[in-house]
Amino acid sequence: MGTYENWKNKKQAQRETTVYLNFKGPHGIETIDEFSMEPGQDRREFAKYVQKMIEEYRLAGTPVYRSLRPSKEWRERRQAQTDSELDSFFQSVSGMYLDDVVKLYKEKFNKPLTAEVADKYGYKVFED
Repeated sequence: MGTYENWKNKKQAQRETTVYLNFKGPHGIETIDEFSMEPGQDRREFAKYVQKMIEEYRLAGTPVYRSLRPSKEWRERRQAQTDSELDSFFQSVSGMYLDDVVKLYKEKFNKPLTAEVADKYGYKVFED
């Protein structure tokens, strides 16, 4: 399988694991909630849960719909929150060895530390 196919499969898996509830309000499309599938959770179970939440919002008078994309404001708010968490994390590990930072990063964020993020905070992951 080529690089494009790998990328396409990875994107499809990401889309299926995070769902946003949006609605069209007076100021345009707004995202009001986000749901991510838990590791090991069955897709049908997740879909039923999301559908139940949609019904709850509609009962409360908010006409939401399921979407694979959040609103621009939601993305920007989420990015600011992530940046803040990263700043806090790297301040707390200041002066530690890279191996320790990599382990702690994986524990905290449940994903590997990328060279781009490490470089932004002054760590060199890949050296010649």
